[in-house]
Amino acid sequence: MPKNKKRSKKKEMLSLLHTEVLSQRGEKTVAEEDDTSLYTCVSFPMMNAVPYDVALRCDSGGGVLTHSQILMLTSSFFNTAIVIDKQEKSNNETGCKHTCLKVDGAPELWKVLLGNIYPMGGDLSLGDMMKILPLVHKYDFACLLQSIMTALKAQLPNKLGLIDHLDNWSVFKWLQLAETLQLDDLADICHNFLSATAFSSDKCMRQKLRRVILGNPPFLWKIEGFSLECGLNTSSSSFNKKSTQFEAISENWYLSCSVTRPAEGGSEGGTRNYLSLYLNRAKSPTLDKKASFSISVINQKNGKRVTNGPSVSSFLNNNELADAGWGWAKFMPFEKLQKTGWVEGKCLRVSVSISECQSTSTDGLVAELSQASKQGDDLQVSHETFKDLRSDTRAKVMKALLLYEDN
Repeated sequence: MPKNKKRSKKKEMLSLLHTEVLSQRGEKTVAEEDDTSLYTCVSFPMMNAVPYDVALRCDSGGGVLTHSQILMLTSSFFNTAIVIDKQEKSNNETGCKHTCLKVDGAPELWKVLLGNIYPMGGDLSLGDMMKILPLVHKYDFACLLQSIMTALKAQLPNKLGLIDHLDNWSVFKWLQLAETLQLDDLADICHNFLSATAFSSDKCMRQKLRRVILGNPPFLWKIEGFSLECGLNTSSSSFNKKSTQFEAISENWYLSCSVTRPAEGGSEGGTRNYLSLYLNRAKSPTLDKKASFSISVINQKNGKRVTNGPSVSSFLNNNELADAGWGWAKFMPFEKLQKTGWVEGKCLRVSVSISECQSTSTDGLVAELSQASKQGDDLQVSHETFKDLRSDTRAKVMKALLLYEDN
């Protein structure tokens, strides 16, 4: 971001703050207007005996009492605001010594932020950094911003993923934050992760990235009333379930599950039953469709998955042939489903990811990416929409995918 643009933005912010402080002329002091028992007090080392002289009134309600000396030392924004406020009080010869400023955010966030500006070097989690970064940036805590960026460069690359999962953070959440705040260093961390993923030797990861970028999230099937007893009992009645229909790659699909019971006297003695999972194409007027898909069963305690695929199959035009699908008859033994987390409250979770197969040349991918570029700069990832992304973000990742396909 050009320096002159940064200066003009800061000048505009300070001008707005000056106007806000001037508008407070003649207001009652914090002690007179608000119940200060609702305010959070934030003190600093060697300042315990110094009275609080600044009240930050949060737009979400409540506020924070703290010390002007520390705010002026660590934030040029507050340094200007407090100087303006003191000048106005001096000109008006008021007896009020408190400085009261309206701020964004909640008291809890300000407590975290102020707890890390003096002394510097508090132990902030990635979650805390994400929450307070907008405030650190807006109110120009320069040293704290530099400290957070140093920590992010060291910690974030190993914690990024395409979606939020267990210890991983969605790269798109950080990318959206970086571009909203115009933090180029943070955006570079995210772009490097996406480029590395595009060039990964892991085919599943590359397909997942392409699916995410092209706006085709996986479908999650929550199977209610799932019966382990039915699957474990070889003499049980039939066991068949179907999901609702969902759309992917411009077609309608549904999942089905059943039990595969090995024949008596077979290699497994006829005693081991398997969960069977299939992807089915719903009836469609279009021609046969060739697609790549993978199906996963998700452990609801630890997030682990049992996955089969990706598998490439030709799905027939289903107008005349019902339930013509592809999948795995022996997807997972029912004995394993008995272990903790797979079936919780008679509920089993299954997800499926589908992508349309393109030609071996890059022509198909170019057409696919060209169509995706018409969708604008928003990205749809696991049912979340990420807005305000710069136009070059999608372009950088798509270029990396094309380069990989050419190799």
